[in-house]
Amino acid sequence: MTRVNDGSQSSTSTYSDATVRRTLYCDCGVLSPLRTSWTEENLGRRFYGCGQYQGRVRRCGFFKWHDPPVNTRKNLMISGLLSQIEVLKKKEMFLIRCLGLCVIVIVLLIIVIGIMVIKA
Repeated sequence: MTRVNDGSQSSTSTYSDATVRRTLYCDCGVLSPLRTSWTEENLGRRFYGCGQYQGRVRRCGFFKWHDPPVNTRKNLMISGLLSQIEVLKKKEMFLIRCLGLCVIVIVLLIIVIGIMVIKA
């Protein structure tokens, strides 16, 4: 379990997308960016983490939630929308491949017709 900071390191407030966005510094003294969680339990929930976070390694372990917990309905909706996006991406790739094959067939038909015209 990560240590939760009580927010006493908050220095100023700015407004972003009509919501209060605090400026926090992690225990490393680096600006702590506002990030978005994509875990199953906290889909779309924003949090502040160590400013030197890389991959899964947090230098100082700083962590603080920005948003309240996401309710189950919102989690299900976000999860469903992400699934729909994946399905649409797969369909898009399929259509792009089909279009590529159609172009190849059309080019081959033009070549064959050209050859037939020249021989006639």
